[in-house]
Amino acid sequence: MATLSRRSVLKLLAGTGLAAAAYHPLALNGLFRVPEATAQELPDFGENFGKGRRVAVVGAGIAGLTAAYELLRAGFDVTVFEASSRYGGRSLTVRPSAPDYKAWYLKNNPFVQAESYYDTIPAEVRRAKNPEQVCAFVPAKLADGNFFELYLNAGPGRIPTHHTGVLHYCRAFGVPLEPYIFVSEANRMQAPGLNDDEPVQIRQFGYNMQAYVSEMLYALGDQALPGRGPEHQKAVEMLRKFLVQFGNLGPDGQFDLLGVEHLARGGYLVEPGAGTNDGVPRLALSIEEILEAQTMWDGLVGSDNYEWQASLLQPSGGMDMVWQAFLAQTVGGKKVLDEVRLSHEVTGMSYGNGVRPLTVFYKGPDSLAGSDAFDYAIVTSLPVYTAQIDFNGILAATVAAHLKSVLYMNGGKYGWQGKTRFWEEPGTQIFGGISWTAHQIEQIWYPSDGYNGPTGVLTGGYLHDANPVGIDGKVYTSDTDYRIPKKPLEIESSELNASRWAEMSQTKRTEQALIGGNALHAGFADKVYADKGMSVSWENQPYQYGIGVYDMPGSRPAAYQRLIYPIDHHDRVYLAGDYLSYWSGWQEGSVRSVWWALGLMKDRIAAEKK
Repeated sequence: MATLSRRSVLKLLAGTGLAAAAYHPLALNGLFRVPEATAQELPDFGENFGKGRRVAVVGAGIAGLTAAYELLRAGFDVTVFEASSRYGGRSLTVRPSAPDYKAWYLKNNPFVQAESYYDTIPAEVRRAKNPEQVCAFVPAKLADGNFFELYLNAGPGRIPTHHTGVLHYCRAFGVPLEPYIFVSEANRMQAPGLNDDEPVQIRQFGYNMQAYVSEMLYALGDQALPGRGPEHQKAVEMLRKFLVQFGNLGPDGQFDLLGVEHLARGGYLVEPGAGTNDGVPRLALSIEEILEAQTMWDGLVGSDNYEWQASLLQPSGGMDMVWQAFLAQTVGGKKVLDEVRLSHEVTGMSYGNGVRPLTVFYKGPDSLAGSDAFDYAIVTSLPVYTAQIDFNGILAATVAAHLKSVLYMNGGKYGWQGKTRFWEEPGTQIFGGISWTAHQIEQIWYPSDGYNGPTGVLTGGYLHDANPVGIDGKVYTSDTDYRIPKKPLEIESSELNASRWAEMSQTKRTEQALIGGNALHAGFADKVYADKGMSVSWENQPYQYGIGVYDMPGSRPAAYQRLIYPIDHHDRVYLAGDYLSYWSGWQEGSVRSVWWALGLMKDRIAAEKK
């Protein structure tokens, strides 16, 4: 008799639709392995576990600072080498450069320090090579003498509530959090052919489609729910009752295109009031135009994806509060900030013959070379830069090739300051959330704080390429399991929104962002400070390469399985970063990958002590 493997069982169940229901009992019986909790949590080193040992940390982003903080807590001596002149990695929050605003801010914020207050976006080092941009947002002073807070999250902007690693540190450090609104039903969608190219509200797009799908399933009856017998007929009856409620249909299962009560979910042209004003609902969009607006589907179902499900959170005052709080911590008399060496690029590593077994070579300010001795290293730089370190023969087989095989996602943003909060005014009434457009900018994010304030900052574009690229610049897709690059003639320009963005001058990006903004809000250029916008192309930023590595467990599984373990012959060099997790591109991935690496290091040292 043939033995069923876990994979065979899963495939068999998938064909019956019972996989989810059967997973738990199968796990209990050993057919499916539930990941060990210890592999997911922060290791408990105990007091002074690392006393007498030195660790080099490469990179001062979320991963590097997490590693530094936890190693200091465990009693290790830590030095963080950061190649750039800034802390935070891709988590960049930009604030006004006005001296009076900056002085007020530094006086009132418990985490941000003068050396970590960033009012510029660095000069680009690739492709368009745009110069440094200085934040010229116009401060607004309030009646109480304080300024209205202004900032642009040029990097990450939200924290899911299931990202418990990041939330652990926010709680531990006292970083205040507030809701991040991913969807407001008043957010807009705009695409050619949809509503005569005029923007529609998400509620209209979504609830109209929900009604059409419900109507079609209702009409299918028995065919929608195959089966036979009295119990089957009862199930069909219950399904139809559900569809009437789900699609807001009539009792006959019809979506009445003229019925006020059926259209109300899609919103009103004239809001109901009092007296004789019962409101004027928006007419239904046709199912054909909804289906043709394929570029809007992501916006419709985005909040259904696990990573974007409500509730989402953001640190009050900017995403950089997370890493700023790390820098502010003092552990065992040592401040994390003081252990970071900015503008120190690690250029090599080798095994040494001295007291410490690992030598780290670096290039400091003014290109001055130096070296230092350590027991271990945790490298959190992107693989493209880790591959450039001269490891002097200490790397295990295949590691170098794996580092070079990684795929990246290009992306960029644009930030505007509104002259007013015009998006909140009557007739628009958008309080947070994201509007979507088929234009290159793809999205506009509205602030989830400062409601009814004098001004506000819009993320006036958040754009991506449709598929990842390799360090050779070639585009890869799931069609070939990311093994064979796509032919240039097969790539449409709409698939390369971020790559085209990377080639544009700041002036051209501004022009495009204004056109995209106008597609969603008529007269957009007059409603924002059009000469004070800021753009970022993460592909072009120093020591970055896009908005992150593309799904390494899925696109490069062999590389992932090798690189999550020590990469050198003597198990002294560990890698970490969001790319070495199942949360690539998220801060949670950075935290979790560090916890994993620290757990491996702890086991290595514990075995050494025996």
